[in-house]
Amino acid sequence: MKRLSAILLVLAVGIAGCDSNQDTPVEISELVIGSGKVATVDSMIQVVYTAWVDNADTFQTDQTLEEPTVLSTLLEGWVEGVAGMRVGGRRVLTIPPEKAFGNREVVDDSLNVLVPANSTVVFDIELTMVGPRPVEITDVEVGTGDEAREGSIITVNYTGSLADGTIFDTQGAASFQLVSGTLIEGWIKGIPGMKVGGTRELAIPSELGYSFQETSFSTGVIPAYSTLYFNIELLAVE
Repeated sequence: MKRLSAILLVLAVGIAGCDSNQDTPVEISELVIGSGKVATVDSMIQVVYTAWVDNADTFQTDQTLEEPTVLSTLLEGWVEGVAGMRVGGRRVLTIPPEKAFGNREVVDDSLNVLVPANSTVVFDIELTMVGPRPVEITDVEVGTGDEAREGSIITVNYTGSLADGTIFDTQGAASFQLVSGTLIEGWIKGIPGMKVGGTRELAIPSELGYSFQETSFSTGVIPAYSTLYFNIELLAVE
């Protein structure tokens, strides 16, 4: 019995599609509707899954991702088919070649072919965990003044933008308290540790931003499920 490796899911990122230009949808069969947290493309997920090549005996049974993995980094067919699942749910996904491994063969360490080129692949997936993707933090300039902590009152200059560069909000010398419920969670997780005089860039996944809500600002609109990008200069901490 030949087995797929769990790492194939991650290796699939960037694999060229098959020769077909058709955008064939993933076939989704809902076996169990979960009652837990909903997975989005930005979510960190863990699953138990079985996989096989359609009309073949190559398969993998009761495998797990080795660690929580961002859904958007996995096979395109997984992104399409797992998004919207709830924890505790189970789906069977029939993924066409262009959303699986494309025109590449997948082989094991002995060069045995596990997935032939241009294969439809089927996954039976149980979603066991959903969590937010971490905030990506880049310190452009490290400050030397007082340090911001959760609960601090901070004064900042900031600009918020979308992935395409569209600015949806910008303010100077704005003051906020770093507590949940008054700011998006991405700020609560991304600003503590900054020191006055510092500048930090945050890439905030939608789950720690405005999630499924379309949000309007005076200078723009944030579409649902948007990753948010902030450039923040810390002016003062109380």
